[in-house]
Amino acid sequence: MYAFVTVKAEGKYSEEVRAVTASAHECFEVSAGAADTVAGTAGPQGIVCVCRMPEPAGSAHLIAPGRRCVALDQVQDPANLGAVIRTAEALGIDAVIVGGGCDVYNPKTLRSAMGSVFRMHILQTGDLAALLEQAASAGLGTVALVTDPSADDIRSVDTGAGFVCVVGNEGAGVGARTLQACRVKATIPMRGKTESLNAAAAAAIAMWELSK
Repeated sequence: MYAFVTVKAEGKYSEEVRAVTASAHECFEVSAGAADTVAGTAGPQGIVCVCRMPEPAGSAHLIAPGRRCVALDQVQDPANLGAVIRTAEALGIDAVIVGGGCDVYNPKTLRSAMGSVFRMHILQTGDLAALLEQAASAGLGTVALVTDPSADDIRSVDTGAGFVCVVGNEGAGVGARTLQACRVKATIPMRGKTESLNAAAAAAIAMWELSK
């Protein structure tokens, strides 16, 4: 890891800077202007790091009895992806499965996840339906979130042996093949006139309910 730190950050975040520099291969002092350019966001803290991406997680130890996972099917908004990863960590979810869509390491995803990307098990797959079939064979409940009012109420779904909860694309929802691979179709009851929830909000509610 390489760290780039401004003088202001050294004074304001001295403890954090010491922790970062202790782990860095090399550390460089840079101007505030350089930090602004590299960070690519308004008002950065003045600490920028170049890190090696973690090795992709395998499915063997994640798709197993008792595991609790959330899967995203072609989610396009990096802010939604980051929010789901952050919420998953907060709720003690074992893994986030990313089935296509936006890049896990998109800068907006990283900012929205607030560090959770580097602590959570994240499994990326090009065939979410096949992975769901594997999960069902392992005894996990496979639950697709849908807006169909005739689907099971999310509050009544029993996933005592663990689960994979699938949240679909912001516009199209869960894809047909992925939906077919899920054993349960569940919906979040809504009292207002809105037709659907934001993907990250729906994922948060589902993870909370299924984890009870």
